[in-house]
Formats: sequence, C-alpha cells, structure tokens
Amino acid sequence: EILGIAGLVGSGRSSLLRAIVGMDKLKYGEIEFFNEKPGQKPAIGFLPENRDTDGIFFNLPISQNITIRNLPKISRFRLIRGNMEHLESMDIIDRFGIDTPDGSTRISHLSGGNKQKTIVGRNVFSNSSIFVFDEPTKGIDIAGKVEIYNILNELIRKGAGILFVSSDFSELSGMCDRLLVIKKGSLVGEFSYSETTQEQLFSLCGQ
Repeated sequence: EILGIAGLVGSGRSSLLRAIVGMDKLKYGEIEFFNEKPGQKPAIGFLPENRDTDGIFFNLPISQNITIRNLPKISRFRLIRGNMEHLESMDIIDRFGIDTPDGSTRISHLSGGNKQKTIVGRNVFSNSSIFVFDEPTKGIDIAGKVEIYNILNELIRKGAGILFVSSDFSELSGMCDRLLVIKKGSLVGEFSYSETTQEQLFSLCGQ
C-alpha cells in the first residue's frame, strides 16, 4: 500500500521519516520491520525532503547517482562494469524522462526537477521493498508528476510498501490507500483514502 503522512510544515513529518531510515537518532522507542528489530539497516529506498544536501552526490555523474544503491547489479567479481552501468542508468533516464544528453553529465548540471527524477530513479533501481518518499514530486511539472505517480503504482503492483509525505493534500488523497495525520510530532488521526476530504485533512492538521 501507499501510506500517506499529512501534516503542516514543522509538524514533524520529515523528522519521522529521517528517524525511520536511520538518519536521525531515536531518543527513545524502537523501530521494527515485519515485527522484527533489524540486526542491520534494512534496504529502504529513501528520497529526502532536501535533495541537494541529503539526496545527491554533486560531483558524480547522473549514471553513478542512479546505480550507487545497487552496485552488485552492475558488477562482476566486485568490479563495476562500465557498459552495464551505462545501459542500466540510460534505461532509468529514458523511463523517467530525465532531460540530459547522456548519463555522464554531472548531476549538479541538472534542473531541480530532473535531480528529483534521478533520485526517484535511483530508488527504483535499488530493488528495495520499502520506500520512504518525502515530497517526491517537489519542483516537478505536471507531466513529470504523472510519470512518478505511474512509477509508484508500478512499485505497489510488484509488492512494495511506500511511505509518502506531501504538502499537497490532493496528491495524498489521490495516491494513498491510508492517511496518517501528524501534528507537533504526534499522530492525531488515521483514515482510509475514502473517509476524508482535503478540507477535513487541512482542518485536522491545523487545529
């Protein structure tokens, strides 16, 4: 399913995601995956809210930014195969409509929307089963948003689980199977996609 998390800026929604993926240390409590405490960090795809500081490797080309989460797929005897890296990264570039002449371009030369598509593409390439996406369509035009929505639906059809944070309540209502509402760091409500309206969500988040 796609589990949406709704909340206003400063509600703690991004802090929650950062704690889940291990970027922020827990002050108390525990995180379990499939009713077990992970012995090591599980393979989770993560798209952070701030892509420039937390999401991309500025000095690396687009191809390496895409493949870095799944190096075994492009390696043999622990050596990266350049031809495989090129083919796999170009497949992601084509699927996501990333505007670049080729994968050797530095990611720092891309627009914000194309950087975002690259990070989403990296997560898809990572072959994770759990994805944590914080504002995945931020800075992307309508056509690009539709492409990402299609990719998310494809991941769900293949059995993945997605945590989805967005400032756009219409996006949450349209994409998510369930919605959690967070305020001042606490969960204050849970709904199925058909149980609430955008106006009700906004009201609950702002009360």
